[in-house]
Amino acid sequence: MKSKQELVLALTAFKEAVNNHYVAGLIDETLLKLKKSDNTVQEAKYVYQRLNQVMLAEHLTLNDDAKAALKNIKEISESKGAWGGLNSFNTANVL
Repeated sequence: MKSKQELVLALTAFKEAVNNHYVAGLIDETLLKLKKSDNTVQEAKYVYQRLNQVMLAEHLTLNDDAKAALKNIKEISESKGAWGGLNSFNTANVL
């Protein structure tokens, strides 16, 4: 499992690459939640889904740095193992 520090770095890199106030607000909110919580995977799932919603709503196009950071966030959000895969499948179909 990837660490909380890796998620923070990926979020910061995405925020700098995109430079959008909605994205910045969402990432700042997530960074605050990460300070209070140890559930890195759950926070990564939430922020990954929300970032995709904002990108669709704002019609954002991503440069290579933003794409790499978003890929990192996605990798961190993916649960490992059989139960993790089942949970990811359930989460994707419920939300």
